[in-house]
Amino acid sequence: MHSAKSKDIVVIKFGGGLLTHKSELKKPNLINLEKMAYTVKELSNSYNVVLVHGAGSYGHLIAKKYDLHLGEVAGFGIKDGLTQGDAIKIVRNDMAELSSLIADSLSKEGLECRQITPHENIRGTGMDFEIDMSLIKQISGKWIPILWGDVVDCNYPKKFGILSGDDIAARIALELDGVVSLVFAM
Repeated sequence: MHSAKSKDIVVIKFGGGLLTHKSELKKPNLINLEKMAYTVKELSNSYNVVLVHGAGSYGHLIAKKYDLHLGEVAGFGIKDGLTQGDAIKIVRNDMAELSSLIADSLSKEGLECRQITPHENIRGTGMDFEIDMSLIKQISGKWIPILWGDVVDCNYPKKFGILSGDDIAARIALELDGVVSLVFAM
């Protein structure tokens, strides 16, 4: 159980390529998911943990195919039966699915977590994205917050874009009180 509020915080970012097989659509790396959960359990004995993860095979392939990193592309139209809007929904659902697999892996280790869905709580891309850090602060120490790279809303003219899990992890590490380390596991 993850409980002591007074512990220092470690932000850990697991790369999507570590947690999935990136060459195949939506293929988790179950062995590495187990190792990730065990590592987080060990860390949680001494620290409060904030977990951020990448997309791997759950987001990159479709996001790239539909140019989601560019934002709304005028005249994009339909590619293989999908619009950019359709692709956004697929990527968001796939990322939620991957995050649930990660949460399940943590649960098997006896850890409690709360998923903070980026596209519902964050706006903008890069290091200047908008987020209410108090949301993470409220959860940290009671549960392990989980966030991930996602397709988020942006201001006009872009309308949407890809917010990297790396940027989320870096911002949390810089702005959340009590963070002593930021770890990138690739």
